[in-house]
Amino acid sequence: MKILLIGMMGLYNRGCEAIIWGSSKIIKEIFPDAEIFVAVGFSESAKVDRERLHNFDVEIYPLVAGNIPNPSFGFRLIRNAIYQITRDFDIYKYRKPIGYPDKDWDLILEVGGDTFVGNPLIKFHYDQWLMKKGLKVGLWGLNLGPYNIQVISRDKQFKAFSKYNLITVRDKYSHHYLAGIGIKNNVYLMADPAFEMEAEFWGVEPYLPTKCGRGIVGINFNPIAAQSGKRNNKEIIKLLIDTSRSLIDQGFGVLLVPHCFPPSCPSYDDDTTILKPAFLQLKKEGLNVGLLPNGINSPQVKYAISKCILFTGIRMHSTIAAWSSDVPVLSLSYSQKSLNYNNEIYGHQEYVLDISTLTSKLLVRSLLSMANNLHKVKQETKQGVANLRRHTKDMIYKLKQNY
Repeated sequence: MKILLIGMMGLYNRGCEAIIWGSSKIIKEIFPDAEIFVAVGFSESAKVDRERLHNFDVEIYPLVAGNIPNPSFGFRLIRNAIYQITRDFDIYKYRKPIGYPDKDWDLILEVGGDTFVGNPLIKFHYDQWLMKKGLKVGLWGLNLGPYNIQVISRDKQFKAFSKYNLITVRDKYSHHYLAGIGIKNNVYLMADPAFEMEAEFWGVEPYLPTKCGRGIVGINFNPIAAQSGKRNNKEIIKLLIDTSRSLIDQGFGVLLVPHCFPPSCPSYDDDTTILKPAFLQLKKEGLNVGLLPNGINSPQVKYAISKCILFTGIRMHSTIAAWSSDVPVLSLSYSQKSLNYNNEIYGHQEYVLDISTLTSKLLVRSLLSMANNLHKVKQETKQGVANLRRHTKDMIYKLKQNY
C-alpha cells in the first residue's frame, strides 16, 4: 500500500517534521505493509530535508518539479488576491506534484494541522483535481473551521468535505464543527500525530543553562509574535530578554528553543531571528541561558524540551513536544488551535496568553504561578495528555476494522 502525505512546504519547520514522524508510526500500526512518501516544497528544500533526515523511514521528494524559487510573501498575497477575484485555480497549477498519478497512490493524505485554516477553497480545488484523477484523498490530523460563510457557504462546505474518503481531526472543536454542517461519516477524532513522536537522546548538555536551582524554563518565540501584536522584531526581542532576566533572577535557567530554523527556512518564518539576538545579549550579561543549535531534528528538540520543568511557546508543535513529555505548558496564542488544545488537555484556558497583548510582566507572573503549583499542573498535564492520546488509540482500532 502506497500512501502519500502532502500539504507542507518543508520540514525546516520541526513541527511539520514531528507530524511526519508521528504519522508514520500511526499509519504503520494501521497498515503494516504501507510505504509512506512525503512531498514537500521545492526541489532544493526536499534535497536539504533528505540529507538531514537520511535515516528517515519515509521517502521525501519535491512537491514541485525543477528549481522553481519559493515565491515571496508579496507574490503569494498578489496571487491569492487574483484567485479571490477570478476563482481560476490554474494560477496555482505549478504546484501540481511530481508523480501524480504515475506513482499509483492508494491514498493521499493532506497533513499539516493548519493546512485548512482560513479560506479552504484553494485546497478544496486542489484536492478535487486529485480526485478527478481517480485518487483517494483524505484529511489527516487537521483542525477544521470555522469558515466565513460569505466566502464558502455551509452547503458548499458540506459538498466539499463529503468528497473525502477519510477525515481525521485533532480536536473536538473540529469534530463538532463538521457534525454541525452535516459531515459525520468517515470522520475520526485523534490527537495531533506529533504526540506519537518519540524523543531522541543526544548530547544536549552543552546547550543547556547551568546552575538552575529551580529548574529550566523552555521558551519558544518567533516572528509571529511581532506580526500578531503589531510590533516589530526588536520589541519582541526586548520582551524576551526582559522575561528571561526576570526568570533568571528568580532562580530558573532559561532555554531558548527554535522550532523553525535554517537551512531552507525563509527568513520571515525563522525563530532564530528573535531567539539568537536575545541569547547573545543575555550571554553578554553573563546570565544563565541556553540556545538549541540549528542542525538537530524534531525528536532531538523534543528530548531537549523534556529537560525543562515548564515550557512556554508560540509554535503549536513546540508545545506538543512539551505536553507529550509531561512538561506543563503556558501557551502563547495567536489562533483558535491553542485554545482548542488547552480545552482538550486542561479543560480550561487558564494557561493561555494572547500574544497580541503579551508583556514580560504578564508572562513572568503566569509562569511563576504555574511553577509555584508545579505538582498540580504537572498532574493535570499528564492526565490530560493521556486522555487526549486515547483518541488516537480509538481511531487506530476503528480504522483497522473499517479499512
